Amino acid sequence: CIPIYLIHWPDPNTPIEETIEALCKCQDMGKIQHFGVSNFPLPLLKQAHSWHKIPFVELQYNLVDRSSEIELLPYCLTEHINVFAYGSLAQGLLTGKYDVNTKFSQDDRRHRLPHFQPDTLANNLSITDKLNKLSQIYNKKVSQVAIRWLLDQPGVSAAIVGAKTPEQTEMNIAAFGWHLSEQDQEYLNSNQNY
Repeated sequence: CIPIYLIHWPDPNTPIEETIEALCKCQDMGKIQHFGVSNFPLPLLKQAHSWHKIPFVELQYNLVDRSSEIELLPYCLTEHINVFAYGSLAQGLLTGKYDVNTKFSQDDRRHRLPHFQPDTLANNLSITDKLNKLSQIYNKKVSQVAIRWLLDQPGVSAAIVGAKTPEQTEMNIAAFGWHLSEQDQEYLNSNQNY
């Protein structure tokens, strides 16, 4: 039995009610316990939610990409839908290991991602600078502060974070067991200097 099954992307060729009906049948047969959606725009999420209470939504959310704060997160909060945030470290940008001189090869997908482009990179690195300042205050890694910020956001139930080594996994786990102060959350949320 699959504990949580997520529809990774909406299928434009299948009506959402058919998808929800099929997933409810899987639940009835004991193949899945719960299901949710990922990468659904708000109108489609509302439509799916009207057919069956959606308990989980996976969406991209981090300090660089906060677009879900406009509609999706408020809706999920109102409807008591758990949010799984992916892209928590903005494909490594929020780890503090990149700077304005970083170049990615053509086979590295980061070379085409918007937050690594020259016109946005400088602003995004200013966020990393803030994370770095707080990492020193809290005696944590930059990535741990970024993950902690995300976990402290209303409605966020889980931060999905990749790891290539056991050490990175342990480092990510260290984002638990502590919180950022309200002042430090505000500092990360604003354009102010520390």
